[in-house]
Amino acid sequence: MTESPFTAIRRAGDLVFVAGQIAPEAGGDVAAQTAAVLTRVEELLDGVDARLSDVVDVTAFVKDPRWCADVLDAARPFFPQDPPAWTLAGFTGSAWAPGALVMIRVTAHTGAEPKRCLTPPAQAWRSRYPMSSAVAKGPLVFVGGQLATKPDGTVEPPFDHVAQSRACYAGLADCLKEAGGDFSDVLGFTSFHEDIRGALPTMDEVYTKEIMAGVDLGTVATTSHLGSTGLLTRGALGTFHALADLSPGGRVGNTPDSIWWKGVLPIAGATRKRRGRVITVAGQVACNPDGSIHAPGDPDRQAVYIFDCMREALEGVGAGLGDVVEISSFHKDPRSLPGVLSVAAPYFGDNRPAWTAAAVPGLWMEGYLHEIAATAVVSDDLT
Repeated sequence: MTESPFTAIRRAGDLVFVAGQIAPEAGGDVAAQTAAVLTRVEELLDGVDARLSDVVDVTAFVKDPRWCADVLDAARPFFPQDPPAWTLAGFTGSAWAPGALVMIRVTAHTGAEPKRCLTPPAQAWRSRYPMSSAVAKGPLVFVGGQLATKPDGTVEPPFDHVAQSRACYAGLADCLKEAGGDFSDVLGFTSFHEDIRGALPTMDEVYTKEIMAGVDLGTVATTSHLGSTGLLTRGALGTFHALADLSPGGRVGNTPDSIWWKGVLPIAGATRKRRGRVITVAGQVACNPDGSIHAPGDPDRQAVYIFDCMREALEGVGAGLGDVVEISSFHKDPRSLPGVLSVAAPYFGDNRPAWTAAAVPGLWMEGYLHEIAATAVVSDDLT
């Protein structure tokens, strides 16, 4: 893996973040690569006194979406019981190595609280795989990628981005209800779309009008929206993941003036609970406040703009870049990653977040070269 100022694994209290791991040396077999990756994840976790049984959330990026089920089958021996929540999406390649067929990012929770694996009856098809719909531990709820599926796993309805997203949000609501929460507890949503052009109508028709309807813009969640070459189930147009925090105190968001969607869309730049410790940062993009592309065609200057926005968003919720423990970056061209890392290094200084970088087929707007999201963990309440 290319050397960088960031790390493969980062522990923050009971939470452990493992950056996207790859194993192209395992050859051209996705099952073999999956097993090698999860073996490496197990080794990394062991180094910080964590175990695979502590894993609560997994995201797998798969080079060919037809292999998603193969990835899950290969993962079965690693998660024999109480499986984590999973999100699977197709990607155009690892930013680290062109031979990677799968890249896996993991979050673990080592706290003494019970690990509650949740699968609503309508999502019974997930029992075919080592996969829960959601996992709750302590105040946190990790909801795996929701799909517009019937109980038997088939997609319904077909060919309709808006209707499918409505079904996905209904699945999210079911998972949150089983965990004892609701949409007011969600810190951040992430969606992957088989065609990124489907993201806007789902935002306009479902997220804005239904999920965040009536919510004050100072208390909304963060979101990230990425293109995907395909998803776990054939015919699925989108998959929706969420992180919720059941801590008391209400949700607080901050959207600085530098972020173009301020006052336009119900999305925060960064969000946390007042009595919570975890902060999500929305997928940041190089877009000027007037909606124009910042530094068109220049990946390094776009990265500068993104990290400036990220810093401002975190400051508004009582945090800073030194509190960032995990970064997920998405790129139109993986060859831009070395420049992005060089740009990022002075922003983070001695802080070493776990960094996952993936190449994807599409971002929200033509001209965006990167979308970069983050998770931060702080030690104090927001008073």
